[in-house]
Amino acid sequence: MKKLTIVAAAFALSAVLKPSISAYAIEIEQDAIISDQFPNPCGLAEAGANLVRLHGWKCDSVSGLVPFITTRGFYLTCNYNSYRYEIEDRGGNWEVKLE
Repeated sequence: MKKLTIVAAAFALSAVLKPSISAYAIEIEQDAIISDQFPNPCGLAEAGANLVRLHGWKCDSVSGLVPFITTRGFYLTCNYNSYRYEIEDRGGNWEVKLE
């Protein structure tokens, strides 16, 4: 009976936490242009969107994720191509610029 109670408590806890966890996840739009050069594009899209949000800008969904050609960084396009950001490694620090 004790095992059943623990399982039921874990199930209830996951049901409570699930909405708050999904609030931080990023939607990848159906027609999004995502480069195949990234090893984990969904993780990078979420990290990039969170970095954009930390700067006070908006990114609720990802429209595109394309790497820079000559430097270390990428373009992140959000909210059905409404916003485009440059996310670049500059001296070991990641910078975000609104384009």
